Amino acid sequence: VDKSVHEKTRQRSEMVKVSVKAFGQKLQLKVPKDTRTATLLETCLKILDLREEGDVFTLHHRTDESTISDLHELSSETKIADLKTGEQRLVQLHICRKSKLSPGDVDPKAAAPKCKEEPTWTQSVCFLQAQVQELRTVLKIKEQSINELNRKVESLRACYEQ
Repeated sequence: VDKSVHEKTRQRSEMVKVSVKAFGQKLQLKVPKDTRTATLLETCLKILDLREEGDVFTLHHRTDESTISDLHELSSETKIADLKTGEQRLVQLHICRKSKLSPGDVDPKAAAPKCKEEPTWTQSVCFLQAQVQELRTVLKIKEQSINELNRKVESLRACYEQ
């Protein structure tokens, strides 16, 4: 019995609390320290029922609790244990949609300096643009939900009228 209690205590100490914000929703998870961000992102997308092809989404880490615009994109190989936690000992992550580039387009990240290297007002503009994109995605998801609910209502009406 003592061995199993010790094992459970050890497993709990190897878990990290993670808060993931995505498209108007907030997920609270406990994951093992050695979890890679790619695995966490995949899990979150399944929970949120987002099924898009390709690498459409990426995880960003908020390193400074005082500035919400201070987001850093994470590599898919980054381990959760390597991320800095805030005062609440909570890893705060955000799911963001990657920008879509057509063949021949210039990558805006390569053409322009990163937001972090720009003045504060430019960081705010970058952050607001990311928020607008996120809100558009949320709107699209909600419109899909409304359409599906409308189809279900029509189906129920048809069944009821028979």
